[in-house]
Amino acid sequence: MDALVGLTSVPSSLSGNKGLRSYNLPLTGADMVFYKTSSGVLADQAVRQALNEAVNVNQIILGLGYPAIRSGSLCLMANWLLIRLTSRLPITL
Repeated sequence: MDALVGLTSVPSSLSGNKGLRSYNLPLTGADMVFYKTSSGVLADQAVRQALNEAVNVNQIILGLGYPAIRSGSLCLMANWLLIRLTSRLPITL
């Protein structure tokens, strides 16, 4: 098997396999909020800023129940992850 996603531990049937290599990598995915700023109350920049300030993103991440990395960009650090993958793991992308 080349890859498997979703396991939290190695199954007992594989734990004694000396050829098994396990890597934990962050998956790229995100939940985002986009505002329609062309009309209505969200056309007001002050309202949008207030909404952003009112949300405690760190508290939301802590409440997820699984590790998450806060992303401040739409590209989800994809370039960073690709560089890390290709420079550290014995794989070819």
